[in-house]
Amino acid sequence: MSKAIYDKKYYELVILAETKEFKDLVFFLLDSFDNFGIPVPKSGFKKLTEYDEWTESFWNKWDKVSDSQNFKKALAKISNEKGQVPTENSEKYAEIKRKYLPPIFHNEIHNFLLERGFTRYDKDVKDFVLKYLFFGGKDFQRPKIKIAKIRRQKTNKMDFFVQLFPWTTKKDLIDNWPLIKKEQLKHFKIEITKNKRWENFERDYELFTLYKKLLDERSNGEISNPEQSAIDAIVSSKISKKYGSIGLSETRRLYFTTKKKLEL
Repeated sequence: MSKAIYDKKYYELVILAETKEFKDLVFFLLDSFDNFGIPVPKSGFKKLTEYDEWTESFWNKWDKVSDSQNFKKALAKISNEKGQVPTENSEKYAEIKRKYLPPIFHNEIHNFLLERGFTRYDKDVKDFVLKYLFFGGKDFQRPKIKIAKIRRQKTNKMDFFVQLFPWTTKKDLIDNWPLIKKEQLKHFKIEITKNKRWENFERDYELFTLYKKLLDERSNGEISNPEQSAIDAIVSSKISKKYGSIGLSETRRLYFTTKKKLEL
């Protein structure tokens, strides 16, 4: 769902990836992961599921170390009576975290990019660094399209959008149509296979109305023969006179079909 767009931003990131500072960041993070027993494969993860499993291992390791006695003792030495780290010990606190805890890579990348003029809105740039770090992706790519669900503030209703970009082509839409259709069906929870007028709608709705009226009367004890087959016969007879012959089983089927279609 992505492709390289050879514009100014693309070449800015090509230059960034070649800087010493960027390579130092990548080395620092990968080396830290190795030291904490949660290494990243040299060629990166092949699948997103592998990255997800690694992320889970990362946080399990982080939680385990932060709950260890060694870490707690180190913190106790710089904390006050309330167990809080005073402002004057903030640098020592940072040193202890660097020593005992694996670096929170999202924060490291975020701060690195802020120092170089990017903003928190440059999500695509952060994604590039993450792919470089964890998947061996050296090419900066942009999404061909974006599928989004946005909640309307006034109605609290979720709307379904397909966002296009300046570089989106007709082919991009065609190639991604199976995904768009899948998400569309998932969002609206209905499948419209044919946009076709309902033939015999007037007949079917009239049949449904009469059938339901008789069912209600049966529930209230207002008709002499409470058997459903009797209702089938009454409805079949009346509708057949107006619209042409309809059998008893077809009458009942049309009632339930209409009820389902109109969600009545």
